[in-house]
Amino acid sequence: MRSLQRSIRPGEWLMADRGRKIAVLLRLEIGPRRQKLIRSVTWAPESKDRVLIGYFVDLEMAAHITWHEWVRATTPRNDE
Repeated sequence: MRSLQRSIRPGEWLMADRGRKIAVLLRLEIGPRRQKLIRSVTWAPESKDRVLIGYFVDLEMAAHITWHEWVRATTPRNDE
């Protein structure tokens, strides 16, 4: 959660790793029941270039999984 900062847009957070933007988390209401979810996508300057990470029921879970996916994607693997 420390890596999140509120965006200038309401209901939006940016996730960063040492100043590098890595993801955008956005609160949405989806479906006929207006279910409140957090959508997490990779960061890119243009929305069309972002990749969906997932939909989550709360910000804490969205941040945790988003960070985990970032670490997994950027950690060198030792393929033996």
